[in-house]
Formats: sequence, C-alpha cells, structure tokens
Amino acid sequence: MMRRLPVILLTILALLLKALPALAQEGDPLAHSVLLPGTVGFALAGLAVLLFLLLLLWSARGPR
Repeated sequence: MMRRLPVILLTILALLLKALPALAQEGDPLAHSVLLPGTVGFALAGLAVLLFLLLLLWSARGPR
C-alpha cells in the first residue's frame, strides 16, 4: 500500500490540475450539456431493476 500511495496521490493531483481550467470558467457548466430524453432514462432504470432482480435470483440459488 505504501508503494502505491505516491502513485495514487500523483494521479489525483494530475486530474485536479487538468480540471482546473474547466472549474475556473464562469457560467453554468451544464448550460451546453446534452441530456437524455425521459424515455431513455426510464429504459435504463428498467434495465437496472431487471439486472438487480436477475442477480437476486441467481444468488438465491447458491453454488451448485
């Protein structure tokens, strides 16, 4: 862990330095974002519920 700590800290520092220009811009960062339509959101939520239920059923069977 101690060998990885400097690498992790340097990675976080590099990511923050890369993000500083975007964070320093004035205005709303979401003003030019493209949001998904509601239908796509409901489809993704339904897929998440379906996968969750499948995982529950699969894990209830136990190892065989």
